[in-house]
Amino acid sequence: MGKVRRAGAMTVVLLGLAGCLPTDSGPADVATTPATAASVLADDWEPLDGSATGYWNAILAEELTTGEGAGSRIVIQEGIPSTMSVRDHRDRRVLELEGRGIEAVAIGERMIDGAPAAGLHFRQVDRVYETWYVVKGGLRYVIHLQSHESAAQMNERARDVLAHIQLRR
Repeated sequence: MGKVRRAGAMTVVLLGLAGCLPTDSGPADVATTPATAASVLADDWEPLDGSATGYWNAILAEELTTGEGAGSRIVIQEGIPSTMSVRDHRDRRVLELEGRGIEAVAIGERMIDGAPAAGLHFRQVDRVYETWYVVKGGLRYVIHLQSHESAAQMNERARDVLAHIQLRR
């Protein structure tokens, strides 16, 4: 693949993920975005086709395949440089969702892979969503946790995956 220079060319490469859901950031300059990766070290989580998730720049997409909470999904978007706090990222997203008529609630803070994280909760169509913002090593990662279909709330077994995430450059 040839060298990608700026957002216009990058759109062709990265937005091959059809039906992307809007996120709080668009394409970044490829030259300044470090390569990032993520993994889930927990049983019963299996890879999903990244294009099936609808998220732009996903570096990990997995689904809980068995037991309580089966059908829940986790999607992690690539880390991009950020100087904002996790609270600022979360609060901006809450305001954005509310501006679109979606009730979003800040759900607190925790550590994910040894780094501070702030989360929010909302419901859309037939799933409950938690979005967590993590800033680690100057990079902001967005972690999307989705309940199984028709769930009234996030399953605790599915939420436990947050304790088993590794983020790396």
